[in-house]
Amino acid sequence: LHFDVTEALVERMRPKLEPMPVGSGTFSGVSLRFDDVLTEVLALYAELENERKGRLRMLFKKHDENGDGVLDFGEFRSLALDFNPHFAPREIAQLFVEVLDESEARRTRGIAENTDTTDVGDSNEDVV
Repeated sequence: LHFDVTEALVERMRPKLEPMPVGSGTFSGVSLRFDDVLTEVLALYAELENERKGRLRMLFKKHDENGDGVLDFGEFRSLALDFNPHFAPREIAQLFVEVLDESEARRTRGIAENTDTTDVGDSNEDVV
């Protein structure tokens, strides 16, 4: 899912090159405005990010054999081996646990961030 953006960026920037005349109309090279470069880099990054998400979504759907929107361990193992056929069973199990831990941490943070504490009353007790 890695892509070298150098060629794509060069092609996008080519029309924005501005000649740099020196003295009596001699040509010394080209210049690019920082804002133009930044705009193109950000646009290219967004396109690549959308492409990457689309590829990951397709890969997920491919391995979600029962179509329930969740990967069980067997489906996850299949996905992991698609990425690297040399993964050892122990590595796959460890990666699965790490993904579960991160998923649980995100879910817990989401619950904490969305918890409304304005209706807790006048209690002086600490809320855990």
